[in-house]
Amino acid sequence: MKVLAFSDLRTTVSLPDVNPDLVILLGHIPSKKVNEIEQKYDCTILGLLSNSCSPRLYEDTTVVNLHRRVVDIEGIRFAGFGGVPLHNNDSFGYYSEEEVENFVEQLSVSNVDVLISYSNLAYGDIKGANAKDGFKAYNRIIIEGISKYIIHGRLYSDFKRKLGETEIFSVYPYKIMTLTNKLEV
Repeated sequence: MKVLAFSDLRTTVSLPDVNPDLVILLGHIPSKKVNEIEQKYDCTILGLLSNSCSPRLYEDTTVVNLHRRVVDIEGIRFAGFGGVPLHNNDSFGYYSEEEVENFVEQLSVSNVDVLISYSNLAYGDIKGANAKDGFKAYNRIIIEGISKYIIHGRLYSDFKRKLGETEIFSVYPYKIMTLTNKLEV
């Protein structure tokens, strides 16, 4: 399965000329780009919202909002969690560690292959303002091998790494991946 993921997309970025089987919108994508993506790619589109997205961004679109849900696409199970960590702010798109821990607990019995998230993990070894400010609850996914892959945005950085048995992909502004028995970029 060819997957095309977008995060933190600017209106000036040209969309790649590929034919994906699945498109993933991780968050912080202008409505104009959501419409362009819908027009250009004839496939299922899964989406999440960042803390800066309108809660109604995906209304009147074909985008499936995957926040706190699990879906099966061609035998691969995807789960999603949008937003960013809560810091004394009760605005839309901010979530407490407890909320994320509850979601990860649900994932532990859901046989999920891929977690997609706008927020990153709480990285201790990556530079950048948001690198340390991620969800600590995602560590359990890595420690217990709950999901084979984590695909996230938010860091304005494109990289791939492996922690334990979990492959992690930071997406900016887009990444093309092939899902088979192994996720390859």
